[in-house]
Amino acid sequence: LDQSWMQKNLEEKNHRAFGQLYPQGFSKLIDGLAEFIRRAISKDPIICIGFSQGAMVASHLISKLPLRALGLMSTHLLWEEGLVQKLTQLDYTLDIFWSHGREDSLLPYEGAKEIPSFYQKYGHIVSEQIFSGGHEVPMNVIKGLESWLKQLC
Repeated sequence: LDQSWMQKNLEEKNHRAFGQLYPQGFSKLIDGLAEFIRRAISKDPIICIGFSQGAMVASHLISKLPLRALGLMSTHLLWEEGLVQKLTQLDYTLDIFWSHGREDSLLPYEGAKEIPSFYQKYGHIVSEQIFSGGHEVPMNVIKGLESWLKQLC
């Protein structure tokens, strides 16, 4: 993503900017990544976990792969309109692990705190772990993620 665009939106406290953004070439990226994962992983269903921009991308794989669950850490919603289309087409419930730091200055908590209710609105189960910290995955989140994964498997 364009760093100057990100900086401008951070300075203007435009926390919903990512939700409106559709990056050039994004569909091609999602299609290519889904194909790579399909070839690399032979078992279904898949649990996909991402951090920051990786979580933004992971969330859009729901229409391309048989995902069982999503781990979304220190992220914002990207291209909400596309996510809504994908979520309304799902015929199963996703388990989602979501974590975010209250002091995240790169992707502020203020713009991320809506993520659990966004997915819950479409009937998905969200386990939340908010922590005191920045744009990171601290040990307590890793332990929470481990516990969540054990419950799934």
